[in-house]
Amino acid sequence: SELPAEREEGLIGTPPVDLVDKGDTLVLRSEMPGVKKQDIKIAVGEDDISISGKVERKKEEKDEDYYCCERAYSAWQRTIPLPVKVKAEEAKATYENGILEITLPKAEEAKEKRKEVKVQ
Repeated sequence: SELPAEREEGLIGTPPVDLVDKGDTLVLRSEMPGVKKQDIKIAVGEDDISISGKVERKKEEKDEDYYCCERAYSAWQRTIPLPVKVKAEEAKATYENGILEITLPKAEEAKEKRKEVKVQ
């Protein structure tokens, strides 16, 4: 059966991600409400990125002499393939107000693949 914390707060499943091409960098953003910064793990490869995390939610109830505390725990991991090679050693991550943002500088060969085409 479902724990009250799951019904009322909605546990985070696998967080959705946005991956945006900013020219020389890729920026990955993910909403992770309720997740603590220390519970997020990131591993960047040349052409993929793995993100894992966990969240624990508590619901406490008190009724006269009866006290109940229920917990709901959720953990996830996902690997996102990247459309171009990146410089893994230069990746930067920030986490603020439940939003994870990872900046991934493109490898030089990935930048060179994009050529401007003039309209004739």
